[in-house]
Amino acid sequence: MDNNLFRKEAISEITSPDSLDQAIRITDRKIHLMTFGIVFIILAGIFWGFNGSIPVILQGSGIIMPDGGMHYIISQQQGIVRDILVKQGEYVRDGEIVGSLEVVDESGNTKRMDIIAGINGRVSEVRSLSGDFVESKEKLFSVVSVVENQNILEAIIFVPIEQGKNLRQGLDVHIQPSNVNKEEYGFIKGVVQQVSEYPVSRKRLLALLGSEALVSRFSDGQVVLEVEVDLILNDKTMSGYQWSTPNGPPFNIYEGTLCYADFILEMKKPIDLVIYGR
Repeated sequence: MDNNLFRKEAISEITSPDSLDQAIRITDRKIHLMTFGIVFIILAGIFWGFNGSIPVILQGSGIIMPDGGMHYIISQQQGIVRDILVKQGEYVRDGEIVGSLEVVDESGNTKRMDIIAGINGRVSEVRSLSGDFVESKEKLFSVVSVVENQNILEAIIFVPIEQGKNLRQGLDVHIQPSNVNKEEYGFIKGVVQQVSEYPVSRKRLLALLGSEALVSRFSDGQVVLEVEVDLILNDKTMSGYQWSTPNGPPFNIYEGTLCYADFILEMKKPIDLVIYGR
């Protein structure tokens, strides 16, 4: 009996004119807020479509290095490598002894022969190990020509020739070293300095990169152009370069670092991409 009484009272309260009016007002308020939110999003989208900007990007890949390119320390005659006195990343000077070979002279006697650097630079690759047999004129070390403590590098980027025709001097470039976390430290800001007029020969690629594997990686069977990118300097960062983040990574960027590049060809309004599709 009491339950029926409470149920009737509850139904009476819900269906009373005051309760219905309150429910309608709450519903109307929610609808108004939703409508306002939708209209705001649409208007914001229209405003961005006409006033915002989206970069048109061309991508490439390459290597960070100084102007001098790659050089080699070679064996003067065949023999067995006995000593390797330098490591990857170390600076060597012209005339410095960097290792030794055990060779056989004209009388059939074995003797030690020094391996001598013929250029100032930093060792980018040790190509032979102690105990290896090497032929005459074989490449033992790859050396990047650089002044000691030099910190001014450039990025050499390779792009397919059909895309490279869109590049020109002065374009902004985002350089992403392969050993840097982009989400955490961002990218180096750069500017296109020069675009080669003609395709890069395999010989030129090998001279720059010093490795058949890298030549194959960057050319990938395609005809490519070489693009020189100046890296913008900033003496307030540890690396000495201008990054998209305030400080960049807490370490230096050295020659021989592989990298990726985004060339900013132009900035387009989003509405143009919708209307023209490009």
